[in-house]
Amino acid sequence: MDKKKVIQYFKAQAINGNWASLYDYNNPISYSFIQRFIKTVNLMKPLKGSILDMGCGTGIMVSVAIENDLKYVGFDAAEEMIEACNKQFKTNVEKGQVRFYCVDSKDYKSDIPFDYAIGMGYLEYFTNPDDCLNEAKRNLATDGKLILSFPHKYSLDNFGLFILAPIRKLLTLITGKSTPQPPRKYWGKTEAIELFIKNGYEVNNTVFYNTSLLHYPFTKLMPKLANFIASKMEYTWLNKIPFLSSGFIVCAIKK
Repeated sequence: MDKKKVIQYFKAQAINGNWASLYDYNNPISYSFIQRFIKTVNLMKPLKGSILDMGCGTGIMVSVAIENDLKYVGFDAAEEMIEACNKQFKTNVEKGQVRFYCVDSKDYKSDIPFDYAIGMGYLEYFTNPDDCLNEAKRNLATDGKLILSFPHKYSLDNFGLFILAPIRKLLTLITGKSTPQPPRKYWGKTEAIELFIKNGYEVNNTVFYNTSLLHYPFTKLMPKLANFIASKMEYTWLNKIPFLSSGFIVCAIKK
């Protein structure tokens, strides 16, 4: 994975404000991000102690910490993301409720162990994913929870992206326009669980999110309809069919 390209992408997202708007309920492309956030918080329950937000972006987890009186530390390698966090949560930073650091994950070391290490849209950017789990383990308390999200390799959404890739490339050549995307790895559930076990974690739970019959390209062409369909399927038995979900989240315990 090209780390420079990943950091540059998120720098640009912070500068243009796109990343902050990804959790806006009025943003038609926000549905999957919001569902990922909701289900991550549910996996954290019962809420207590302290949160390490790895690759914190613009700080969506801060609200959870403040509302539940949890200690919060977030780090991100993109300086612009941290600047946005410090600006948005200036009062909370001044009160000592939250702290933000601009640092690479391998360089962050805490003096105190955390009860949660959260990585939403994080692990898929690691060239060596074992590094991610070992770095989290270093900062987690015994029996602390590591919760990571994964883009689903064997999904209808990824199948659509694969099938339509030649058309997308042709349109880019013709129009000169493309949607920038950072390089990342897609995962299968079994492969992800094996990663946790190999690195000494006990997998506690796995949930899928963004369940729908209308994935890419419908999420681009008619996002409101696609989101409506997804909202009707998300919390039904259809969520148990992995192929229909674009992502999943694994919650594991440090032993």
